[in-house]
Amino acid sequence: MAKRKLGFVLAATIIGTPQSTRQTESAHASAIGVRRLRPAAANSISSIMGGPLRPSGLKREEPVIIDGYIGAAECASMIASADCYVSLHRAEGFGHTIAEALALGTPVIATGASGNLEYMDAEMAHLVGAAPAPVSRGVDPYDAGAMWFEPDLDHAALLMRRVWENPSEARRRAAFGRRRILTEHGRAAAIRTITQRVAAIEERRLAGYESRVAEHVRLLNIPDW
Repeated sequence: MAKRKLGFVLAATIIGTPQSTRQTESAHASAIGVRRLRPAAANSISSIMGGPLRPSGLKREEPVIIDGYIGAAECASMIASADCYVSLHRAEGFGHTIAEALALGTPVIATGASGNLEYMDAEMAHLVGAAPAPVSRGVDPYDAGAMWFEPDLDHAALLMRRVWENPSEARRRAAFGRRRILTEHGRAAAIRTITQRVAAIEERRLAGYESRVAEHVRLLNIPDW
């Protein structure tokens, strides 16, 4: 899917589901960040998500919301054709769509906190500053009073502007991120990790078996074992 078909230049994309409060919050935050970005790219940003957020009286300068299911191929095409992928999450598990954007070579702006830091850093993506904050009531399935992170929306807007004004630097960082994510978390890396893990388990299993046999022999007082 070409960007010209979608009618935007810079795409701040948030992919979520109607059941995902976390991703809905990320979409709200990114939309606010887009508004704070003006006037740098006011008419050329699209915020994309699948979720319950619906704009009222949508104007051209407002973020465009796609509210509905997007197939895997179309989703990947959107991320690959975007100039930037933004995830202003408060909490994240692994962050599969962030990793997918990196693997596709798309510049990434993401909250500098939570599970996505297991595989990304400031060399491969733009990390948004965030401060610990308590979860408010009514944000199921999260317990009220638990801690997550509140992204700095002014910093996010600054990073969006940086990507917009310095596309070559953004592409350089994205290319480095693609190499890193594919090297450390690609198929070959997964096969290597699984193989090493299975070998370690087998080694411990055999060691445990041999020690049990030796103990059994000792208890039976069998000579010259």
